[in-house]
Amino acid sequence: MKDHKYSFPDLPDSQGTVITGSINQPQLSFWLMPDNKNTGMLEDFLIQMADTKTISAAKNCLKTAMNTGATNFKKVHFSKALIHTYLAWQNEPGKPIGQSITAHSLKPDTEIATIFIEWLKRSFNL
Repeated sequence: MKDHKYSFPDLPDSQGTVITGSINQPQLSFWLMPDNKNTGMLEDFLIQMADTKTISAAKNCLKTAMNTGATNFKKVHFSKALIHTYLAWQNEPGKPIGQSITAHSLKPDTEIATIFIEWLKRSFNL
């Protein structure tokens, strides 16, 4: 087994971490969801691609539903419930996430999406 020696940063790069390998060592790339700064999951990333007015309304609806006992999802899954509520309110409810980006229900030109795309380009030398 080869011994690969990489120099890892103490903190992830907010633009996505790319670690260049030396000769015969592959490049390593890391993106920590949702944004390399905060804890979260894919849905927290996607929320940042949503229309702010509509996502705010969906958040208010979910909070009301939680306060009245109309929901039973775990609090840790609030972001999942939120993004799916938001997507349910779009022109074609139920579209998968990738198609929602293509249809611009989730905005591919937001700051977080642009940073993620640039990280992908750096990761794959595009």
